[in-house]
Amino acid sequence: MKLYVQISGVHGIGKTSLVDKLSKRHGWFAFKEEFDSSPPYPLGSVGFKGFVNEMWILSNLLSSRKKGLNGVVLCDRGFEDALAYSRALLDDELFNAFKEVWKRLYEIYPYKPDIIILLHGDPLMIKRNVESRSRKTMVEWRENDLEYILRVQDAFLSLVKGDNVFLIEVDSFDRVLSEAEDIILKFVRK
Repeated sequence: MKLYVQISGVHGIGKTSLVDKLSKRHGWFAFKEEFDSSPPYPLGSVGFKGFVNEMWILSNLLSSRKKGLNGVVLCDRGFEDALAYSRALLDDELFNAFKEVWKRLYEIYPYKPDIIILLHGDPLMIKRNVESRSRKTMVEWRENDLEYILRVQDAFLSLVKGDNVFLIEVDSFDRVLSEAEDIILKFVRK
């Protein structure tokens, strides 16, 4: 792989739309957040059920990626996302257990991102985006729960850091698209 780019952030922030637009515009390969089955419990579950779901997500991330891809590969979510969501959903004891497993799996994870573009935005805008999807699972998975959205965003900001992390404030799709594209193209040209 030449360049592995992970688009991260809370649900409803615009990751999939950004990945779709960038991949179509440039012919870049896109890994989307798609699973062959449903999680054991509703996403957004807390406690033990949340722990089981986060382990299920890690397993799916490991099995859904393909080896040997060349060029720019865009990913709608990644291992860091599972860590942020687990922090938002689990108590300290379960989070620490999850984090230990996460660290060991991350050591062998073949798709560590060269770049992480972390999208961050107004929680009320995110809530509106989530509600506009009209998904059947929205309430059960607590996707439109403002407190949940805030906890997940805070977890991303506290856990996803580094020289390869680029924070983009989401206020207009065109500006986010332009900024993300500029970041990626700088790395492509290196």
